[in-house]
Amino acid sequence: MNDEDQEFLISLQKDFIDETFDLLLKCEECLLNFEKNFDLSYFQEYMRIIHSIKGSSRAVEFDSIASTIHLIESLGQKSKDHSFVENSLWAIDGIREALELIKENKKDEMESKLALVVSKIK
Repeated sequence: MNDEDQEFLISLQKDFIDETFDLLLKCEECLLNFEKNFDLSYFQEYMRIIHSIKGSSRAVEFDSIASTIHLIESLGQKSKDHSFVENSLWAIDGIREALELIKENKKDEMESKLALVVSKIK
C-alpha cells in the first residue's frame, strides 16, 4: 500500500470510529427500548445497526472488531431474553472502549479488551 492509500485508510478509520460511537448509542437505545417494550422493531433496528458496523469495520481493516461484532450478532439469533440484552449492552461498552484504545494507538490493549468481550459473550 502506498503512502496515499495508507493516508486514505487512516482517514476512513477515523471517520468509522466517530460514526460508530454514534451508532453504538443508537444500539443501546434500541436494546433498552426492546427490553422495556418487547417490540421486535427495536430488536430489528439493533441488528441492522450492528450488522452495518460489522461490515464497515471489515472495510476499514478493523477485523478484530468485526469478528467480535459477529459474535454479538449471534447472540440475537440465539435468544432475545434479558441475558441477551445484558450481554449485548456489556459487549457494546467493550467495543466502545476498544475504539477509544484505537484512537490512543494502543492496539495490544484493544486486542485484549476485545478478547475479554469475546470470552464473556461466548
